[in-house]
Order: sequence, then C-alpha cells, then structure tokens
Amino acid sequence: FVEEPAVWHIIAEDQLARDEAAVKEYTDYQYKAWDVLEKLRDKVLKAIEEKRETGDIKHSLEAAITLSFDHNSPDYTVLERFFKELANKGESLAEFFKAFFIVSRVVIDGDGNDTSADEEGDALGVKVDVSRAQGVKCPRCWHWEESDHLHSLCARCADLVV
Repeated sequence: FVEEPAVWHIIAEDQLARDEAAVKEYTDYQYKAWDVLEKLRDKVLKAIEEKRETGDIKHSLEAAITLSFDHNSPDYTVLERFFKELANKGESLAEFFKAFFIVSRVVIDGDGNDTSADEEGDALGVKVDVSRAQGVKCPRCWHWEESDHLHSLCARCADLVV
C-alpha cells in the first residue's frame, strides 16, 4: 500500500469545489431558463385562447405562431444561452417550440428590434402573433402542413409510415 501525498487531496478538493460551483451555476441558469420558457408558454397559450374565442381556430394544432424577440430584454439573455445549447445539439428552435406549445408551425422573427410589451406591462420582451396554420391536416398526427403526399401526410409522418 502506497500512501498518497497530501497535496493530491488538496488538489482533488479544490477541483471538486470548482465542479460543484459550476454545477450550481448551470442549475441556477436552467431554473431561470425554464421559468422564462414557462412565462413564454403562458403568453402563447393566452394568445391562442383569444383566437379560439373569436372562432379563428378550434384547436392549438390549427395555430401558427410567430415570435418576435426583443434582444435587449433580460429574459432574452437567459433564453439566448438555451437557444445556443439547442443549436449545439443540432436541434431546431422552431421544432422545439412546435412541441413545447403544441402547435403546427412556429416562425422566429429574427430582426430582434421588437421592443413592444403587451398592455399588461409584460416585460418578457416577446411579441406573439397567432394565425391559422396553412395547409392540410395530417390524418396521423393532426398537424397542419403544406403537403403533396397522396394521403395528406405531413413530412414527418410520411417518413415514419412506409
């Protein structure tokens, strides 16, 4: 049995402390990001509900969402890191939001110059526009999409159904 030098324990403890600090920072960031995402989802769902009340759409899958972010918003700064992590994993931001909001289409307006907040003083820094999704309803997943498939399947379902 060979005894380890005392300096190794000091180095290991220092590394462990740095690792724990990094994990705490990342965890804090994740909580903030999901908090902002939940606020954004609430805002989108409210906008969809307003379109339902007017009869423009009947179900969230009939909705196409356009998001215009204010790049100067503190909440956008939190989301920007999340967006970069999605991109690094090769995931589409629009596809993420389609699943997160349960809608057929999401368009991200990339100019970043929209600084409008809604009438309630919402400081989220995003403008949400809801319209009726174009195309036909996929009989398999019910998403609305432009399709020239024989059975009106969306691109995703057409790839899955052989």
